[in-house]
Amino acid sequence: MKIQLIGLLVCMALLRGIAQKPTIVTKNFKFKDGVYTTFTDWQKNKPSMALDSLETNLAVNPKTMLMQVEFARHKKTHQNVVMDSVWGIVVDGIPYIKVSKSELNKKAYCFAGLVLRGRLCYFNYEAIKQTKVPITAYIPQTGEPYVTKKVPKEEIIMREKLMTFETGEVFDLSLSTFKHLIEDDKELVATVNDLKANELKEKLFKCVLIYNDRNPVYLK
Repeated sequence: MKIQLIGLLVCMALLRGIAQKPTIVTKNFKFKDGVYTTFTDWQKNKPSMALDSLETNLAVNPKTMLMQVEFARHKKTHQNVVMDSVWGIVVDGIPYIKVSKSELNKKAYCFAGLVLRGRLCYFNYEAIKQTKVPITAYIPQTGEPYVTKKVPKEEIIMREKLMTFETGEVFDLSLSTFKHLIEDDKELVATVNDLKANELKEKLFKCVLIYNDRNPVYLK
């Protein structure tokens, strides 16, 4: 009887150990579909609302990985989801995190898909940059400049971002920022420092992959 009890306790301990084994977040890790109201919920892979409990008109562009959502409401109560309180949405396992509507010049709420998951998460999106350019008017008879004014002009630029899984902080992707984020990996920092200027843009994303492989992160 005692031997059976000991065996049962050992089995329970082993099962508990297996159940508590941390889950690593790989580059293509599939999160649970749903709406996440906080970054902390996403770290735990625990959606605040299930997608199938909502009515929504969300649309995803598979090429740009940009999601647009005009509305979302609960099927049972018909109550609107406060989109300003939404941190991100996961569809087909891919997380999309909210970005500024004004930066994209969109009326709908916009979410950028995480192309890469891990200790450092990578995403990008096309933004509208407002600039002013000088326009000169000329005197028709003489061809001499008459007046110069600055007029607004919209320019499409690519925003590249890194987000840390540990804190949720978002940074513009740049060499200096990347080196700061990987300063705990001295060997990789040295490798980055040895890259030539014309190699940096091409190999920086690959270095992010290397860093994540060597420095795994787990669901909270």
